[in-house]
Amino acid sequence: MPVWSKDGTILYSRRLPDSKPAWEYQADRVDVDHFNRDYKPDLARGGTELCRMDRVTGDVQRITATEPPVWDFRQVESSDGQHILFCRAKTGEAPAIWITNLNGKHQQILTQGVNDLGADHPRWIP
Repeated sequence: MPVWSKDGTILYSRRLPDSKPAWEYQADRVDVDHFNRDYKPDLARGGTELCRMDRVTGDVQRITATEPPVWDFRQVESSDGQHILFCRAKTGEAPAIWITNLNGKHQQILTQGVNDLGADHPRWIP
């Protein structure tokens, strides 16, 4: 989901070309709760990167880029506009919560959750 940043740009997660998540959508099932997916990690590949877009000019700046690709998503900017919390997951694995400077430098993991079972939906506490 895209989010507004403090400077009026848009932070979003962009899927890399030819990427496929581990959770495959099932077109023959009703999707009222987002749980009509089948888990197929063996077919998953690629990932996403965090980007910033200037809504006036359309210019896009990559914030994260990894090799091999991972899934970076659920970005949220700090109240002072200096850092971004986000989720990162290797293909087919549980996400962890990471932090980076606004320009993508100094990325570091904060937590992999209780018993390293995953952490999701990061938020800043005032």
